[in-house]
Amino acid sequence: ATTAAGTSGNIVVQASDGSLTASTSCSVIVASPQTDSADYVVSVSGSTVTTRRVSDGQTWSGATINGTTIGAGAGDVIEFNTGTYPTITLELRGDATGRITVKPAAGALVTMNSTSSFRWIIRNCQYLTIDGSTTNSSASVPITGAASRCGFKMTGTGNCTAWIKFSILTHLPKHVTIQYVEIAGNNTTGTCIDYNDNNGCRVDDFPNQYREDLAIRYCYLHDAGGLYIGANYECDETGGLDVPCRRTTIEYNRIIDTTEECLGLKQHWEGPNY
Repeated sequence: ATTAAGTSGNIVVQASDGSLTASTSCSVIVASPQTDSADYVVSVSGSTVTTRRVSDGQTWSGATINGTTIGAGAGDVIEFNTGTYPTITLELRGDATGRITVKPAAGALVTMNSTSSFRWIIRNCQYLTIDGSTTNSSASVPITGAASRCGFKMTGTGNCTAWIKFSILTHLPKHVTIQYVEIAGNNTTGTCIDYNDNNGCRVDDFPNQYREDLAIRYCYLHDAGGLYIGANYECDETGGLDVPCRRTTIEYNRIIDTTEECLGLKQHWEGPNY
């Protein structure tokens, strides 16, 4: 028989040697099945990164997490287990009906340790929230009074081009939030967050569009370069005018001991003024 989760009942056990019968009973409670709060779980073993879809257990290996490949879409949650990861590339797009959220598992501290030119690549992402919130006591507090700690920590030796790099191939970065992330640069060069990709990001390719609604909150950025938000007026690599930005929010961050200018803003326009 099937008993609903959360209900109780009795089990009676009888034994007999033919002349004497003994019986006993015990009560049981049927527990609810264990569920995972995430739709996808990412883990690392050595240098191998594995993404598992919770609904059916299917897995994918590789440091690129592509929403089209794994079937992730609006409203999905992707959790990273505790571990030390190589450079991760995210290619994830939610939509106006629901964002994709990338976060540490409960209580986890996720370390990105790499010596590559880019330590974390955000490619073609839209409606994405990277939320490093954690209760792990080893994680850094971004600012006094913050509600959480930085569960995503990026570190590594040697100089790089950027710690977090926005890359554009087919889609402009829009509606992306980064919060509770620590970049511990070890006195290296390399922009902390580079929201600029001149390669192919031309107004001709994305007419009447903006790089828009970027939010950076409650991050702890230190001993590395600053923030480079926006692009030059003209594309350096391909020529033509670069796509401008608008509605950028940078608030409640701790940015100290930068090896470059703390904050550089370029091309933040409210309308098509070019």
